[in-house]
Amino acid sequence: MKLRPGGIWSDGESGPTSPADWVAVEKYMGLFERVKVLIDNGLVDIDTIDKLYGYRVINIVANKVIYHKKIKDEAEAWQKFIELWHALKKNHSER
Repeated sequence: MKLRPGGIWSDGESGPTSPADWVAVEKYMGLFERVKVLIDNGLVDIDTIDKLYGYRVINIVANKVIYHKKIKDEAEAWQKFIELWHALKKNHSER
């Protein structure tokens, strides 16, 4: 809810500060890592995921606090999430 338009982190500048907030973000990102595994295993296609969840991944990556901490600084730990993000970007560019 905090990342959605109008949410307290939606400006892209505000973001998680407390350990509880970071745990929530990590759980949310972890869900999308599992979605990427479903795509990799052919159980769901990227178009479906894009329609259902694409904007949520974009909201996560658009947040500067989360982006710098998780996508840049901890990239090795978030490879499946990053792969999903790139797959979604590619899917958008091919439309």
